[in-house]
Amino acid sequence: MAAKKVAILGVGQIGGALAHHLVLRNLCDELVLVDADPRLARAQAADLRHSLGVLGGRTRIRSGTYYDCDDAQVCVLTVSANPAPNAPRLEQLDRSATTVGRIVPTVMATGFSGVLVVLTDPSDLMAWLAHQLSDLPPERVIGLGTSLDVARLRSHLAEVLDTDPAAVEAWVLGDAGEEPVIPWSQVRVNGNPLPETLDREAVANTAADTAYNLIQGKGSAAFAMAAAAADIVDAVLCDRHKTLCVSAALHGEYGQDDIFLSVPAVIGSSGVERIVELELTPEESRHMDKAARELCQYMIDIT
Repeated sequence: MAAKKVAILGVGQIGGALAHHLVLRNLCDELVLVDADPRLARAQAADLRHSLGVLGGRTRIRSGTYYDCDDAQVCVLTVSANPAPNAPRLEQLDRSATTVGRIVPTVMATGFSGVLVVLTDPSDLMAWLAHQLSDLPPERVIGLGTSLDVARLRSHLAEVLDTDPAAVEAWVLGDAGEEPVIPWSQVRVNGNPLPETLDREAVANTAADTAYNLIQGKGSAAFAMAAAAADIVDAVLCDRHKTLCVSAALHGEYGQDDIFLSVPAVIGSSGVERIVELELTPEESRHMDKAARELCQYMIDIT
């Protein structure tokens, strides 16, 4: 069996937290940390290696360069994953597009043929751009998408209903960060539909406010983002066939074509194995169409 190798491109707050998750969960045999600041990459690698003295494990952890992506099963792009609070989306988009435009061709020049996981914000657009710039099949490019929105929604519903978040099945679709779609009819708690008395709008608003307050308070959702990204990496490396809410290429699903949107998808060793189509209400479908139209306009802006 080939060694499970992961390269993390950008090991600041979010990339460092992801590396820690991968080591804690013993997910890979080799972990390579790459950063524009080589000293940071070396320091993060050393710190993680020292943690093995407490945790145990045989993961080989080192700093490296983009050339180390050549035989990686997974490359995770975290550079510019943390948008500045209140930054205009177009400003963030331009900065991120420049970053992705610089890094992805460099990675592909190494011969990389694994799965590219994109955390760079805005995730749906950057996953689309990464696919355009690479020779990878669309299923091998995965954006973080609304994974954080899903985690926050499940966490808040569990708190309101006094249950374990693992007992909550809920999804957030569309464009991460820009009026995402919550298909309430598909939400299940311990296998049951939501109580009719639950104020759904209040739940959605509270989850969104929590995200805003978190960014204002600490600058990034590094822990939750890293946990969500680690789940994607795990699903690929271990061929889990696990359904996660990610940004994936659509080819007719949800009535959309040639666009990356956040949807439930089955993730395995080849990346996105299939898109899970939820039954949406007419209003939810209209919101999905609106999200797609707005993303298409942004796609024009960066091409």
